[in-house]
Amino acid sequence: MLPKLKRFKEEDFIGTRPKVFFRGTVFDCAKILLPSQKFACVIAKKTIKRAVDRNRIKRRIFNTIRNISIDSTDSFIFYPKKGSQEVPQKILNEEINQAFATLHSLEDRR
Repeated sequence: MLPKLKRFKEEDFIGTRPKVFFRGTVFDCAKILLPSQKFACVIAKKTIKRAVDRNRIKRRIFNTIRNISIDSTDSFIFYPKKGSQEVPQKILNEEINQAFATLHSLEDRR
């Protein structure tokens, strides 16, 4: 798990409208401008029914984020898709790296 300082709190979600998205095969990722770098993983019960599976996906995503060095101070919200619990860790790592690279390059263009 990520430390509490790196995770979104309830008040961080209030009034946020992500404008930059990465649409992947395993998850969607949104970039949000906040004063400090934070991460969140939002999984609807409608998407993945069992809490055990939702928690496993969150742990896998947060573990990958913890092992990656990110230069920007941007905040990210991950929205895993159905079937993301069967994806191997290697593919998950590659897609997270691709999401960070894509979202960082999109912001440079603006």
